[in-house]
Amino acid sequence: MDSVSSHMRERGDPALPRLVVAAGCFAGAAALALPHGLFAAAAALLVLGHRGGVSLLPFLLAGQVAGAAWRAARGGSDAPRSIVAHARVVAPTRATAAGRQSSLVAFEEAVDRAVAGTTTALLIEPGGRPLRTRGERLRIEGKLLPAGPPRNPGGFRERARLLADAVAPCVDAGRGLPGALRAFRRAIDRLGNAIEARLNVRLPRHAAVLADALVLGRAEALDAGTRDGLKAIGAWHFLAVSGSHVALVAAFATALLGRLRVPERFRFAATVPVVLFYSWLSGGEAPALRAAIGCLGAALVLDGARLPSTPSWLAAALLVLIGCDPAVATEAGFELSFVAVLALAAAARHGAVRSPKGTGSGIDLKAPLLRAARFALAAAIATAPLTAWHFGNVAWLAPLSTLLLGPLVAAALGLGLVAVMTTALPACCTLPFGPPLVLCELLLSAAARGGDRLPATPLLVAPPPLLALLFLVATWFALLARRPAIAAALSIAALVVVVREHHVDPSFTLLAAGHGQAALLRDRGRCDLFDAGSDGELTAGSLLAALRALGVERLDGLFLSHLDADHASLAPAILGEFDVGTLYLSEPARRELDLGSTPLLAELKSAAAVRGVAIAPLVAGDRAGSHECLWPPPGRSFAARNDGSLVLRVRAGGRTILLPADLEGFPLLELAARLDGGADLMLLPHHGNADPGLSALLARARPELALISRDDRALPTETVTALRDAGVPWLSTGRGAAIGVSLARREGTVELARAGACR
Repeated sequence: MDSVSSHMRERGDPALPRLVVAAGCFAGAAALALPHGLFAAAAALLVLGHRGGVSLLPFLLAGQVAGAAWRAARGGSDAPRSIVAHARVVAPTRATAAGRQSSLVAFEEAVDRAVAGTTTALLIEPGGRPLRTRGERLRIEGKLLPAGPPRNPGGFRERARLLADAVAPCVDAGRGLPGALRAFRRAIDRLGNAIEARLNVRLPRHAAVLADALVLGRAEALDAGTRDGLKAIGAWHFLAVSGSHVALVAAFATALLGRLRVPERFRFAATVPVVLFYSWLSGGEAPALRAAIGCLGAALVLDGARLPSTPSWLAAALLVLIGCDPAVATEAGFELSFVAVLALAAAARHGAVRSPKGTGSGIDLKAPLLRAARFALAAAIATAPLTAWHFGNVAWLAPLSTLLLGPLVAAALGLGLVAVMTTALPACCTLPFGPPLVLCELLLSAAARGGDRLPATPLLVAPPPLLALLFLVATWFALLARRPAIAAALSIAALVVVVREHHVDPSFTLLAAGHGQAALLRDRGRCDLFDAGSDGELTAGSLLAALRALGVERLDGLFLSHLDADHASLAPAILGEFDVGTLYLSEPARRELDLGSTPLLAELKSAAAVRGVAIAPLVAGDRAGSHECLWPPPGRSFAARNDGSLVLRVRAGGRTILLPADLEGFPLLELAARLDGGADLMLLPHHGNADPGLSALLARARPELALISRDDRALPTETVTALRDAGVPWLSTGRGAAIGVSLARREGTVELARAGACR
């Protein structure tokens, strides 16, 4: 507020107390209830035209959000609603579970209060319907279900699910919009589809897919392994159309206008429409629009001489995007984009920025390399808390992958952009770009897959508390304002919040699934679910309700030991209703999932694809955070699913849990022989309860307590004998209900568990 008060004094205005100014801004924004678009325009003008506008923005934005939240609380509802909507398809049709198909649609008309704040929805239709293409206008009757925005960047951005009862083409979709805007959107969709079709015809498949992903922002056809690898090494931002893409388009446009002898003072301003057009052509994602708005702000000259500062245009872009679509503020890609730019601006202000200079023996490459390393490190550090918050992991390879892959992606982006422009020319003009783009795709794929094989890529961490995250973002604002003392205080405050955060005691909960298995582990802010299947005693609705009752908001990992129904039948429901970080399978199960066509496999594969959940295969020796895979050995194939089950050794709260899945027979004996340590807790394989190898496993693991997932039938005599001979007490879900075990290292914890166990 100092800048506001000083500016008032310079103009001769009375300097109002800071709290009065702040309270007035907050109360005014909350009470006026301006439409989001009008509020965004007014706030953007304030930022760009008023010297103290940036200082007032937090209060204005807080008031607008508080007013909207209050009005929504009075009249909004998250209950399913029957609606009739006009919508535009923004992502093509995919096959989904149980023979259905889905498309991502954007509402183009305010339907009713049920879709207030909802701009995109996942349209789910029965299979066999016509495939929807980008830009198609539809009239939809159906039921709108609430769904939170996905956290994975590059995935679907549905904010609701729309179960269709009737879908029909509609030429008047978006009739609530101005006619010029409707015509512009139709033209954009037709042009994008035409460019994609010509690239697919004129270029090899790998080249066309890479060009579509880099230039048009259409990464759906990119190989799944490459996508997962880029996310794991922190390089997915290369495929998100953002500032680098917009800057390259602006450079091309400026060079072309120079060739056409356009006066220099008009050249930059004439570039702005080109940049805005490209941002919409590439999908209108928040990072691209943010860069386009920044380009527009840089083109405006205020007071005849002054250009908007970096914080000014960044704040203006933030307000415009949130004003047009408030729900975009909850998306990971939007937040990562702004925080990364903030970090880059701070790094530029706190480091020497020099161009390469002559040294007498050549160009000085040291300065630009150090500057690039500083920028990459700043962006990685700034975005790490956000990735930990959203995904439960940190890509520690992000700075290195940015430096090493940056030149390759820049070359591929330039080639792809020129290839896109040549689609308006004869085919012979596009063909030469095929081989170099194929080479770029192969190198990029190899780097992504190779980096993904390195240990701890990504590194699984506990999500930080929200207050610490806000302190860290404020730290970058302080650095940008050249206030290192304030930045240090804010970072210390974030550290104090993390240290003092109240953690729920680590626990292991075995749910009553009848003849099936589902176990929840919570430790240091992480939630992992091991198996999700039942013979019918535990339904999908009951499992979802149980997890919500246990306070689960998201799952960092879903581990499926194998793909039998009693271990995996409820997994599609979990993927559909919860935000799941990664789906872990054994290597044989991953191969079966890729090649299988049974209803369960198709449903599981479709649910993971629709939600953008990464699928990670594990073999003995691999780690997923603190969890170690013990079985199956690498390179082995098995005739029976049980023999290739995923066996894990989990460490939580200073204790060790052994999860041998349904291993039986010789594989169970081999696992017992391979086991190199004991366990505090062991979950017995319910298929191998009567297996002779169980005695060998108990003798090797020496658990303090055994848990068994069973129906209400008595345990086999062989199992009881093996447990008693090993002196291991046990608890079974068949005796009543779910079993919860605290893993905290406190006096008497194990004794309490033993008290209710059978001997």
